[in-house]
Amino acid sequence: MLASVSLDKISEVLLTNATNVLSLLYASIYFPTYSNELKAIGKYLGCAWSSPDATGLHTLVWRAQWEHAHDPALKDRLILYNKQDCFALQKVREFLAALPADGATRDAQEGGIRFVEQIKTEDDLPAFGKKRFAVEDFSPITKRAYFDYQRDKIYVRTNPHFKDLERRKQKNKKRYSLRPNRVVNLRAVRCPYCKGSNISRDYTNFHARDSLDLRISPGGIKRWIIRYRAPFHRCRDCDRTFVPQTWKNQRRFGHSLIAWFIDQHVTNRITFENLERTAKDYFGLPIPFSRFHKFKSYAAQYYTFTYDTILKKLVNGSIIHADETKVNLKKSSGYVWVLTSMEEVVYLYRPSREADFLHKVLAGFHGVLITDFYTGYDSLPCLQQKCLIHLIRDINDDLLKNPFDQELKELATLFGQLLRGIIATVDRVGLRTSYLSQHKPEVKEFMDVLTVKAFESEIAGQYCKRILKYQSKLFTFLDHDGVPWNNNNAEHAVKYFAKYRRLTNGRVTESGLQNYLVLLSVYQTCRYKEIRFLDFLLSKARDIDRFVAMKESIKTRRRRNQAPSPHSMLRMGQPSSEEVGDGGLATLGEHQR
Repeated sequence: MLASVSLDKISEVLLTNATNVLSLLYASIYFPTYSNELKAIGKYLGCAWSSPDATGLHTLVWRAQWEHAHDPALKDRLILYNKQDCFALQKVREFLAALPADGATRDAQEGGIRFVEQIKTEDDLPAFGKKRFAVEDFSPITKRAYFDYQRDKIYVRTNPHFKDLERRKQKNKKRYSLRPNRVVNLRAVRCPYCKGSNISRDYTNFHARDSLDLRISPGGIKRWIIRYRAPFHRCRDCDRTFVPQTWKNQRRFGHSLIAWFIDQHVTNRITFENLERTAKDYFGLPIPFSRFHKFKSYAAQYYTFTYDTILKKLVNGSIIHADETKVNLKKSSGYVWVLTSMEEVVYLYRPSREADFLHKVLAGFHGVLITDFYTGYDSLPCLQQKCLIHLIRDINDDLLKNPFDQELKELATLFGQLLRGIIATVDRVGLRTSYLSQHKPEVKEFMDVLTVKAFESEIAGQYCKRILKYQSKLFTFLDHDGVPWNNNNAEHAVKYFAKYRRLTNGRVTESGLQNYLVLLSVYQTCRYKEIRFLDFLLSKARDIDRFVAMKESIKTRRRRNQAPSPHSMLRMGQPSSEEVGDGGLATLGEHQR
């Protein structure tokens, strides 16, 4: 009996510390074999079997024959076969342990083994763009097979219908000509060199520059072009020519145009290529999609102040919901973290799932952190509430997989009855400690039952340990007003990023993603505060709460039949003292250019 117990303990220890070597091979290393079977890889590494044609099925037959006849030869054959299997597995493990950790290329003399990352190179993947040809004649031949080239140069020569299409194309180009809605003439009164005022102007020659913008109103959107003209200036005192500085300062793209682009890209997840086509078809604005990358960069820099303000309000608040999700970039992968309260949302990118950075980000936070059961959050020095919905989902999934596990069903029933009573109180009175604290005796009774009960079911025992481990973090909401019992607020914010990730997964750079997360944080905060993202962008403001307060103030004055003063409207549309320039996004973009 003692020997049996000892063997059981040894078996349990071996199974607990065992490693699935096949999982390390699969999709990580390719051997020059037809399969990842132990015999195939073992033979490649120099191993041999006394019964080369034997398989695992043969061992079952040998075992059955030995149990019937107790032939020592069958026993020896079975033991030898298992020893040879173990020896081959050891060789595979030693080979894996000897591989370079950084995946450095091995010479062909060492077996020709390659890591998957070395096989999947960019050269093996189909790609658009200019291709390099081994034969020079292939280049002009391929060029004449392009779609646009054939329509413009070849089909038009043989198909009369394409001649009509070409005329229509030229007509559309004329339709997109930029006729100004307003012309502004600029002139200087002093020479920038000698500061003299004796200046002559040649009104027959002008410098001209168009500013492209949109006029956005509740009734629609209209293209708006302002043409700035400046005559040639010459100073009679120093005989030098110059252009007025006011003409040089005029920006190419207006604030409303950039605000519209940001709104379309973030709110509707429209790609840059589609935005280029939309701007041309709807407004006749020839803006290359590469320019939109700069727009996003300018806007992210402009609203960095807003982003930092939102994060400060989160840290100074009473609750924070946290969650994370993986994202693939062009050259690497990382994790996007979301921190949110009931009104503020912040997205952060980190190259790994390590949660150490949260100690610095949440320094000074004295509220309650609501998270899932990821262990990275456990070390944070603040009160925590674990998401009970996550725990319920896990228990429910395992119960569906193991419907005959009576102990797991018993645990789930007790936990469900406890939570059902608590949630009924929440539905009736809300998250108020004065009412929820009455459920503390029930929680203590439930924990006492789990402490003394010994579960024979492995799954039920694991959940018992999990609940007891986090018992101080499962019912924190009973002691604090306004603290939810789930992390759905953060999961809701993650879902919006997940929709964006489906469109750009593996096609965005780290800097591009970080710029997008700044704008997405502003957008989601506006949504949580029930204000239109485009309205905030058009206002040129950078403090969302200040914008909301000013908007409510104007509404209050209108209710009192008092029209808002021009000064208040102007102040609402101007940046705060920390902002850059009076022109908002467009001015920042011009300075960067």
